[in-house]
Amino acid sequence: AQRRAAQSAKLAAKIRDLRFSASQNDRAAPARKQARLACGGDGSGGAGDVKDGATCAHHAVANIGELGRKAIDAPLKALMKITDEQSSADSAKVKCLRTSVGWFSSPACSLIYQVSKYVALFSSKGYAIGENFALWLAHKLKTTEQLAGDLIGHVEDLLAICGGRDYVFFLDAAVVDRFSQFESLYGYLLEEADLQAEAGGKLRKAIITGFESVYCMSAVRSMAIISEEWLWPCLRAIEPGPQAHILDVCPQLWPCVLAWLEEAAANPQAVIDGTLSLRARLEACGQRTTPLKPPTPAGERRAARAALDMQRIRASLAADAEQLQIVRDMLAGAFAAMAGGVRNHAAEFVGDGHLTVSPRSRRSC
Repeated sequence: AQRRAAQSAKLAAKIRDLRFSASQNDRAAPARKQARLACGGDGSGGAGDVKDGATCAHHAVANIGELGRKAIDAPLKALMKITDEQSSADSAKVKCLRTSVGWFSSPACSLIYQVSKYVALFSSKGYAIGENFALWLAHKLKTTEQLAGDLIGHVEDLLAICGGRDYVFFLDAAVVDRFSQFESLYGYLLEEADLQAEAGGKLRKAIITGFESVYCMSAVRSMAIISEEWLWPCLRAIEPGPQAHILDVCPQLWPCVLAWLEEAAANPQAVIDGTLSLRARLEACGQRTTPLKPPTPAGERRAARAALDMQRIRASLAADAEQLQIVRDMLAGAFAAMAGGVRNHAAEFVGDGHLTVSPRSRRSC
């Protein structure tokens, strides 16, 4: 007991000596308050307090991406005739459960989540048919020479949506589009429905509905494009290096990202075509666009499949003028919202940016 007490006292002394950086917050009111207190402020948020510090890069990327996702959801719900009342009801459920995404709250994310849940390779749930789906695909590929070169499988590419899932919806979007092909999961689900299989009936019906919705799939493809053209370059650029404690707020990254987002909002077609490249901009600014560690052979194969997914998505949009216009509108709104997010979360580094803190938030501090 005495040893435990002595150890606790020693650890408490160490904790008291720690001085946290204000860059370790995500702009939430409680986080801002704690950061200001740690930097010697009084925590009031008023004139006598220290200024808010910069947002850490990972928080910024997650929050900026969320703004883009919400901007896609707004026109999507209007196209699908989802009312504000329906969205509000689901939004409360999502906020409470955190791991459940309601159809009315975010149709595209709901579809991505449901597909990930349905085809899970390891689960005790009866509707997790990942192994069955993989066997069905293997048999289909063996018996159909026409599909031998098509990318319709690889369930392992779909990341589990659990825990910290800030980026996962974007990263899974292209794989979900892959599975929406008739030769892939979509066809499997139709066969299961015809056979009246019991496992995951409601979930299966919801996924089929999403796959058959032009609007929902347009949102999924918009998220896939954002993932490829914005998220991955940003994640590479903020990947911690030997001086992570200095570079975590990325002061040179955000002005470049802001300029690209503003151009992308004005010309989303250039992003769809791949002619407006954030990677090229970041390289010109001296930012890293490749991983610090070389990829494993499995990682290289997955990257090759991801490239094929994007080729298929771009070809699909080029062949469908109606869907292409929907995606253009969604991306324009998303990039405009994300540019506003950069001005908020990286206000210290973008010159004319500003951080907006409502009076209510200041009172809560």
